Amino acid sequence: MQYPGFEGLMMYEKNNNSSERIINAAIYEFAINGYVKSTTKGIATRARVSEALVFKYFGNKQKLLGKVSMEIMSQRIPDLFKYRLEEMVPENDDFDLQIFIRIVSEKFNYIAENLGYIKIVFLDLSFNAEDTIQNVKSMLSKFLGQMDVKIVILQKKGIMRDDLEPRSIIRSFIGMLHVLLMEKNLLDPSLDIDKALAAHMNIFMKGVGVND
Repeated sequence: MQYPGFEGLMMYEKNNNSSERIINAAIYEFAINGYVKSTTKGIATRARVSEALVFKYFGNKQKLLGKVSMEIMSQRIPDLFKYRLEEMVPENDDFDLQIFIRIVSEKFNYIAENLGYIKIVFLDLSFNAEDTIQNVKSMLSKFLGQMDVKIVILQKKGIMRDDLEPRSIIRSFIGMLHVLLMEKNLLDPSLDIDKALAAHMNIFMKGVGVND
């Protein structure tokens, strides 16, 4: 599978140092071929360095994966768990479902465009990499905590049912996005996300919203 934006990783500036070229090459190889099929030799070839230099800088393939994962979270997709929550669910203004859908759609497209990066982070998590686990836990915990607060605001405003646990609403919402993401990337690349998201949000709100 080809990932949007990854073609650029094949083009290297002449002034890039060897370490940067290795990281870029590893990102491409891990995202396209997976961890098992990627080799340090293939990464070295793509980075135009010797395999010995890969080992010198990063030790082995698993350590290189960890370094790549940290690079991705800190530099390539730092906004993965960042949402414009105040704009989506303003505390002092009226809730606008269309604004909410637009921002969620923008985030959805951001995730879809960076799926290759996200895949690598999950590869690293599969090795129980402590640094990656702690970073993801920290970002996820902060994100879910902020979402909990926003759901409570919507419940207090009478927009969402207050007999439902905020975290249950969040899980349902994220699950819906996950299915759309898989459908878009695996089954129907032509899927109109804005249209599909609007339709699903209307169904979602009928379930968790307060219906007069």
